[in-house]
Amino acid sequence: MAVLIWLFAFATSIDEIIVTLFVGGPEQVTLPRQIYSGLRERISPTVAAVATLSTLLAITMLLVVEILQKRKRNG
Repeated sequence: MAVLIWLFAFATSIDEIIVTLFVGGPEQVTLPRQIYSGLRERISPTVAAVATLSTLLAITMLLVVEILQKRKRNG
């Protein structure tokens, strides 16, 4: 259950670029800020790689949680 909460918090934090820009100082470089600046200034292969890897990680985590829950229910 904690993994799902972490996953939803991570997905929400990437979506909150305005809050990140407002709260974070100019010296802080967070993932949402890096993605936003990469998309705004230039389209970078790094942004595509990070998006792909985070999506694959999220899918893998959801599959692992589902498998563990199924094992717990069955015995």
